Amino acid sequence: MKARRDSAGCARGTLPCDARHIPRSVRRRAFPPSSASRRILRISAIGFVLLLFPALLTAQQQDWRQFSDEAFIAYLRSVREGRVVQGVQGIAVHAPCRFDLTLETARRLSLISPALKQDLESLLRPLRTQTDIVSASGKFIVHFDTTGSNTPALLDAGGNRIPGTAHAYATALAVALDSAYEMEVVRAGYLPPPFETGRNTYAVYIREMVSDYGWTVPVVQIPSTTVQPLYTTYMEIDNDFAGKYYTKGLDGARATVAHEFHHMIQLGRYGAWYSDRWVHEMSSTYYEDYVFDRINDYYQYLPDFFAHTERPLYAWGEWGYPLIVLPKMLEKRFPSGVLRGMWEGMQRYEPVTALDNALRNASPPSDLTAEMCIFARWNYATGFRFADAAPEDRYDEGAVYPLVSFASTIELAGDTAAFGMYVPPLGTVFVRAFTGADTVAFSVTNIDVEAAKQRSASPAEFQLTVRKGPGGDEFTPIGNEWFYRFKTFSPGNLYLTVFAKGRVPDIMALVYPNPYDPQRDGLIRFSIPSDIAAVTGELAVYSVSMDLVDRTTVNVRSDALFGRYMPWDGTVSGGRPLGSGVYIYFIRIAGRTLSGKFAVVRR
Repeated sequence: MKARRDSAGCARGTLPCDARHIPRSVRRRAFPPSSASRRILRISAIGFVLLLFPALLTAQQQDWRQFSDEAFIAYLRSVREGRVVQGVQGIAVHAPCRFDLTLETARRLSLISPALKQDLESLLRPLRTQTDIVSASGKFIVHFDTTGSNTPALLDAGGNRIPGTAHAYATALAVALDSAYEMEVVRAGYLPPPFETGRNTYAVYIREMVSDYGWTVPVVQIPSTTVQPLYTTYMEIDNDFAGKYYTKGLDGARATVAHEFHHMIQLGRYGAWYSDRWVHEMSSTYYEDYVFDRINDYYQYLPDFFAHTERPLYAWGEWGYPLIVLPKMLEKRFPSGVLRGMWEGMQRYEPVTALDNALRNASPPSDLTAEMCIFARWNYATGFRFADAAPEDRYDEGAVYPLVSFASTIELAGDTAAFGMYVPPLGTVFVRAFTGADTVAFSVTNIDVEAAKQRSASPAEFQLTVRKGPGGDEFTPIGNEWFYRFKTFSPGNLYLTVFAKGRVPDIMALVYPNPYDPQRDGLIRFSIPSDIAAVTGELAVYSVSMDLVDRTTVNVRSDALFGRYMPWDGTVSGGRPLGSGVYIYFIRIAGRTLSGKFAVVRR
């Protein structure tokens, strides 16, 4: 179906959603609702607001400023000594690299009372270690012990420490540090972090971190012309990455040194953004994958992002790790280095403004308005939907990313479904409607960049009505007898994208038997085209509301009666047979996606 622009300005189908090419008269057009429909909208939106704002609040960073210097020092001491925090009300253990603690420590260095400053500085002194090695480049010195609780060690295949491997661990760490410098400074073009006074190497200390990956430790504030203060730093990193870590052993160490080295760059050259910790963690998480692409430690954070796409960028607070997908998209679309351009801009401007400016200076030029709309489309094209997007319009590893969560899924009642919701600046909500086995999905993105610059969480309202069959001039056809009407109460700030691919084609003939009774028929067979030579594929079965029922790897069979097919026994978790109803299936095999629907009738 040929893509058209909808009334909100976004493209349907697979064409780019680019707000720069939309006439301002269209971008600002609203559809005022009747007073009755406005009342209905507000009532229906209450549930979503109750869900949305707790999510925003839980994502906010810890407000350290409510704690006295004495309370903060007590907490920092417990962290440095590896003890469980006791008696510091309201402070909890935070993100893996404790960058929130780094920024608060840096902030207090110049503000703390003279009577307590010596206590704070004593907690920031590095470990005394038994030995050290210098990396091959001469840029890093790695300090470590060979006896005692801080001694590093490699891990065996079972995740157990291998005695006598302290030097091997430290040497591998030194190699990883040199790789981080080469990729982030030489290749990506960042300014190298400054050395501590009197040093010509960057200091890295290996220690038992208890529950953390690593820590970038601020030393002293240095003179600068940036709008946020700069600091010299050193790095601490765990001594084995055993047991509690998502990525264990040396790979966990490698990802961490790339992550923490970018924090050293950030604090040393571009500024400590105390109130925008999300941008620090988003960037460092991106560069750990940029330096060591095969490790993919960031996979652990993706479920959070794809479950909360409604959350504004700035509302992720210190838990900015899941936002890695934004630079993953931007760096693929703009190889000139938009992320570095953002950090260069942050020497003068706050992060949202700096990112918008970096996009405007990119080649080809863009802006944050356009990219947030495109971002929604990339976030839809994950999992089994990955194959439906062109290679240049999806994440390179999107096939293994989680599916986006829908804020609402509604079955058409009387051929109509209505959504009334809110979406905050730089957030996106996904909704879908279905009838029978047909499904259509939408995203609504708030691209109010100016509100985002002010860190406004004030959401914008919209009403979306979906029909099977025409409903008057206000309704826009999608295809396959689907129509929709989109009304926004924030003119020019909400953009709608229609995912027509969400409608599953009627190819029931590719399934036998259909309808299917698991107990009577035994196997159901999904036909595999003869031009696909692969012998193994992945089968995913969903309900009509697109809830996953079963996912399994299946071998292709062939016989004279059915030809090539993929068999399935119709059982789900626990060996239960599939219940009666209509189901949708997706088969990923040999880089292709096959889809269809079938009915289960239990007799």
